[in-house]
Amino acid sequence: AWDRLAARPDIDPARIGGLGISLGGGAIGTLIPQRPLAAVILLSTFTDIGAFAGRYGLPRDLVLDPYDTRAALAGYDAPVLVIHGRRDGVIPYAHAQALAAAGRHATLHLHDCAHVCWEPERLPLWAELEAFLRRTPLLPASVHQD
Repeated sequence: AWDRLAARPDIDPARIGGLGISLGGGAIGTLIPQRPLAAVILLSTFTDIGAFAGRYGLPRDLVLDPYDTRAALAGYDAPVLVIHGRRDGVIPYAHAQALAAAGRHATLHLHDCAHVCWEPERLPLWAELEAFLRRTPLLPASVHQD
């Protein structure tokens, strides 16, 4: 997907970012060292599959693709926004804390909700995303506010 976007004449490759929700955050983590993402947003994402696979009866040694997002963030030098629910029963919010700690330029927002519970009426998700995007190179200069 990144390659297809970057090849388009109407897309500035320097302004392509990554957004991953839950398992999609692991896919974005895999992309981080492979493509120059301008910023990353992770919602309800795990540090790596092996870190919680045992809870579901899967031994770490059987995980073929660990989706090690924490390791990818350790070498990533661009803005990262991590948003997670404190009551997430699928991926505990400790994963979000570890991801934010791994990122050099990471911001963590925890909310009183479960896994992927981003109701715009109840939680400030859109305001958080907008504030983050305004601090990144993802938006054109004409959209940034001082």
